[in-house]
Amino acid sequence: MTKRNTLLAAAAVLGMTFAAAAAQAAPVLGSSVDSSVFSAALGSTSGWAFLGTNTSVFTGTGSGTISLRSASFDDSFGYSNDSHSTSTQVFAAGASVGSTATIAGYSPSYEFYFASNAPGTQDDNTRYTDGTGTGGQYAYQGAIDIFKDAATNTWAFFYDDGGPSGSADDKDFNDEIVTVTQTPASVPEPASLAVLGIGLLGLGFIIRRRGAKASKAAIAA
Repeated sequence: MTKRNTLLAAAAVLGMTFAAAAAQAAPVLGSSVDSSVFSAALGSTSGWAFLGTNTSVFTGTGSGTISLRSASFDDSFGYSNDSHSTSTQVFAAGASVGSTATIAGYSPSYEFYFASNAPGTQDDNTRYTDGTGTGGQYAYQGAIDIFKDAATNTWAFFYDDGGPSGSADDKDFNDEIVTVTQTPASVPEPASLAVLGIGLLGLGFIIRRRGAKASKAAIAA
């Protein structure tokens, strides 16, 4: 093989290497989440919007269905009050992918968190959906990319548990993936309220009429 052909072959191999790397690093919807990670967890990006790395607290009076879509390493997931003073773990480290849980009655508001508890303590940390983080060294704290499907009222949280810069922090955003679907409490329709009101008025009339009859009977006696 001539020197020129050797150089051309090397360039072709290098070009294919760069193309493969580009294909592997294709973030979706302006996020840090790779397209392959997103599709494996949720399928199509249709209907989803990237909200950023934090979102406001969650409120409501209905129920929420929580699903564990991906899990690895020593990470757990739960929810807390706004001040982070109390928290409830939903999925412990080692929970099976496909696990589900339900939160009922949001009162008055709450947020979610991921906690990393790797061997050692250097990068142990907790990351909340309001964008704050605690524990470990700041540079080692994890990150969350947040998406929402407005049509189904579903949020998706893609968590990267952080770690020391370099190979220990792969920034893959698939260390734990959780979806939360909020179901608002049913609100009675106006017609139903009207029927209920009429029924209460009728019941009140009957009670008053019986009371009046009882009073007349007592007087007659």
